[in-house]
Amino acid sequence: MVKKGERVKNWRLRFFILLDCGELRYFDSEDVPKANGFLQLAEEAIIYAPSQDKSAKDYAFDVITPTRTYVLCCGNSRFTPSALLLP
Repeated sequence: MVKKGERVKNWRLRFFILLDCGELRYFDSEDVPKANGFLQLAEEAIIYAPSQDKSAKDYAFDVITPTRTYVLCCGNSRFTPSALLLP
């Protein structure tokens, strides 16, 4: 997926791993062992699809946490943001 930057508002390819604990970690590449950051997809996280961001790409969605709003884009319709929802 691609992620829109918080300070520099450009889109960057990131590799994501969703852990059982509800943490979505993102990395610069598949080969980098250290995560650039993470989103805590707990009960307080809200997912909006499509994205409310006016400059968002097709298939973009927002993940709103108490500390930040992330704008992510999967690039095609095969992935749905509901896959990030915890049971």
